[in-house]
Amino acid sequence: MSKHAATGVVSKKIVLDEFPEAIQKQIKDFHESLVSLKGHLQPLVENFEELEEKAATPLEKAQLNYTTAFALNSLFWMYLITQGENPQEHEIKREIDRLKAAGVRMKEVADRDTKAANPGAAAPGPTSRVDANAAKRFVKSALWEPGNKTSNRGGHGHGSFAKRTKFA
Repeated sequence: MSKHAATGVVSKKIVLDEFPEAIQKQIKDFHESLVSLKGHLQPLVENFEELEEKAATPLEKAQLNYTTAFALNSLFWMYLITQGENPQEHEIKREIDRLKAAGVRMKEVADRDTKAANPGAAAPGPTSRVDANAAKRFVKSALWEPGNKTSNRGGHGHGSFAKRTKFA
């Protein structure tokens, strides 16, 4: 066993011979992924305070904190799976749901700020709303009702339009 000076975490060197041959490649790939992940996360861990200071606006700070919290909770979710626990039944599920809701609110604030900064820019996504009552009236007036000698189109009879004159 060795102790990492930077993290204080005790680790055991993986000996693939301890595992059945059928899963040795999967374990080796998983270990390589963890080493790669550690390499990607190390700059964030070492420079988090500096990154937080560089965030100019409160929204940027919130986005940095949100991303970090979501990443850590996701890693813990994966850890629970490796320990044979069901993360759906763990407190982490509620925490991730809370983070997702916060992410939605943060996106709404970001969209609102973008719209305020660029009033002429088109808003992302559909912004039109259908007036259901007006749509019902429109459809009802356009339909011909059986037994009614005139349609709802102005009394020209059975849904036909006014008599057309053919010019030669």
